[in-house]
Amino acid sequence: MSIESTFRKLVNQKIISDDDLKDENYSSAYSERFQSIIDFDLKNIELNMTQHSLCFSKETEIRIAQIDKKWGAGLNWLRFYYNYSSNSFNDWKAYNKEEKHDSEIAEIKCVLHYINGKAFYLTAEIICLLENGFPEGAIARFRSLHELWAIGEFISEDTKEVATAYLNSVSDKNENNSDDHYKWAKVSKRFSDKNPTISNIISEAMNTFVKKTDGNISKTKLWKIQTDPNIFIHPSAKGVCYLINPENNDVRIGGTNTGLAHPAINTLIWLYNINRLYLNTTSNVYTELLKKMLYDINEKAQSVFQKIESESII
Repeated sequence: MSIESTFRKLVNQKIISDDDLKDENYSSAYSERFQSIIDFDLKNIELNMTQHSLCFSKETEIRIAQIDKKWGAGLNWLRFYYNYSSNSFNDWKAYNKEEKHDSEIAEIKCVLHYINGKAFYLTAEIICLLENGFPEGAIARFRSLHELWAIGEFISEDTKEVATAYLNSVSDKNENNSDDHYKWAKVSKRFSDKNPTISNIISEAMNTFVKKTDGNISKTKLWKIQTDPNIFIHPSAKGVCYLINPENNDVRIGGTNTGLAHPAINTLIWLYNINRLYLNTTSNVYTELLKKMLYDINEKAQSVFQKIESESII
């Protein structure tokens, strides 16, 4: 349904003519007449809103079915990792309930507990976007997941004072001041001479991560993972004019059946990295087995998305 269909209907019923739509015929009198026509049509729309909604829902169901047919195996593994890991953390916490921590790790573990929970929340959003065919939205939400990892990495490698400052900032009276969102990080010796920003924190986290991987992943590559989503978050020309795999020159509106592998794989990688940070606060056989199990499931899920994408290109 569109304004064009409304006018066609009125022309066919001889309520108005094509000449009425010519610019030179437009006047205040026509303005009042057209408004009455629009009001009449709005009334009909209101009366038939349920039918319109059913049509929209049907279109959505068809799109989701097409996405599931192509990406279902990968999405199933992503959902499984989400459910398996979140349930495993409940069991893991119960298993380690009586574990005693020295004061140096207790605050850090508390922060990572919250960060781990937030990571699952963000992942649930990303899954919802992927299921409905919105990879750009998933990429944008992934950047928040990656920043969450950076904060977790930064805090896990620092002192309890930094973790305590992070927790205390929840009730900070200046929390609505954007300049103060990361002042908790100033407690770290790494920022003793400057005001920390999220970019500073990410940079420090990346330095630590590169060392942990013995240089197998470069800081340049890590920054690209962080900055690529800016194409879709901010109104860049590339993000606005070149949507993921457009099929023609028309602007794509609604969901798509392409481009899901990239945000899905990145989400799997960095959700696992956040999970691992939290698990690293405890050392026992149970924890090591859980880390290995999560890693293997995660790798399998990534490989399924890679396979689907490679078969789509052929």
